Formats: sequence, C-alpha cells, structure tokens
Amino acid sequence: MPLYVYDILGPDGLPSGETIEEIFKASEVPDQLKGALTGAIAIRRRVNLIARTPDKWGAGGTGKWGINGFFDRGLGVRYNSYEERDAICKARGVVPLDDMPKYYLEDHNEKAMKYEKYLDDRADAYWEGAKACKDIKDQERFWEEYCPAKPALDGEYTKTIDDF
Repeated sequence: MPLYVYDILGPDGLPSGETIEEIFKASEVPDQLKGALTGAIAIRRRVNLIARTPDKWGAGGTGKWGINGFFDRGLGVRYNSYEERDAICKARGVVPLDDMPKYYLEDHNEKAMKYEKYLDDRADAYWEGAKACKDIKDQERFWEEYCPAKPALDGEYTKTIDDF
C-alpha cells in the first residue's frame, strides 16, 4: 500500500509546512483530510511515497507499529512484523510467556525469594561466626566447620534455585 502525504493548510489557504502521512488502499484515497484535533484541512500531494513494509504485503508491518517497525529493547532489534519477531526469538531460544506453564512466573519468583533468603541466612551465619574468631587459627577452624571440604566436593553445598 502506498503512503500518502498530506500538506496541512494554514489560515491563508497555503501549505503551512506541516504534513500528515497516511496509508490507504489505492481505491480509497481521499483528496482532502480534516485534522482530528485541530480540524485543519490537509490536501494530498500528487507525489506518493512507498511505505516501508516487510517482505510480503499485509504481514503486520503497518498496523500497530507503524511503517517503520518497532524497536524492542529486550531483544535489541527492530522488527516489522510478528513473524519477524517470532523468527528472532526462535533463533535466540527465547520462549514466549504464553508458551510457559500456568503460574510459571509466580512459582519462579517464589523459588527465587526462598533461594535469596537461604543465601542471606548462610551469609549472616558466616559473618557471625567470622566475627567471633580471634586469630588466624580460629578463622581456619571456623572455615572448616562452616564449609568442610568433603561435602562441598561431593556437591552437597551446591544448591540452586531449582532445589527450593
């Protein structure tokens, strides 16, 4: 679909320098527009521009996100259609939230909070024990009691968020 440019007319009937860009089907192009906010009349230029569209007409490149697409800060790219966004997400291994199990976010946040509390409790216990140490020998003994090597090497201390 072509992009039509309309010049907004000033009070004297001459173009004011401001323009409106609209997309119409070729069979539905009006010669004049009336501004929705100001009520100003705009007349159509005779030179029509071609709208920037995705690789196929009507693939979603001109509706919600306009003719120049949409920049997604999360993905760090500009795309023109849902199809293009889905292809980028698939290539990066990003899964839409709609495809996740029900209550996934709530459950994941609850696990994350429990895991954060576990880490905070471990850190608090470590600092309380470390404060009680008087010299380097006390520190070495405390460290061996707090985090013995064998269970750590056996993986008993490697808890992840999935363990909560």
